[in-house]
Amino acid sequence: MSVFFKVSEVVEMAVLIETNGEAFYRFLKESARDAQTKEVFAHLAGEEKKHRATFEQMGESLEKYQPVESYPGEYAAYMKALADDNVFTQKDVGRHMAQKAASVPEAVNMALGFEKDSIVFFEGIRRCVSKSEHKAIDRMVEEEKSHIAKLEGLKKTLAGGA
Repeated sequence: MSVFFKVSEVVEMAVLIETNGEAFYRFLKESARDAQTKEVFAHLAGEEKKHRATFEQMGESLEKYQPVESYPGEYAAYMKALADDNVFTQKDVGRHMAQKAASVPEAVNMALGFEKDSIVFFEGIRRCVSKSEHKAIDRMVEEEKSHIAKLEGLKKTLAGGA
């Protein structure tokens, strides 16, 4: 059975990723014991909230855009593969995943994986949206990269290397 996505559905997946990311970071902020860790997770939760709003706004203007494909269903298959590999596209999974982390360092490692997966997903989305939306996607990819840098810094601090 083939699965086909409309661009609006891909954007809905991005909204869900950001919603789950926000819940993930908010839970980690609430359970963090030191101020620096709380601050990093609070910042990341706020960023995810902003990203969600950006994608929601994009979704309002994407209904009629159709990506150029090499063969019918190419991008639907590609985005489905990305979505299947990105656990944050499952509804209400953010807090649940955060609860699974046995320690802050483990949570940071999970977060690094999610941020990297998000970059790959957003780069896939970029190819599915009109050129007028590319700058917004590019900005979010850059922000995800800055999240990785923040998480790497936190990881070094937790390991006693900062």
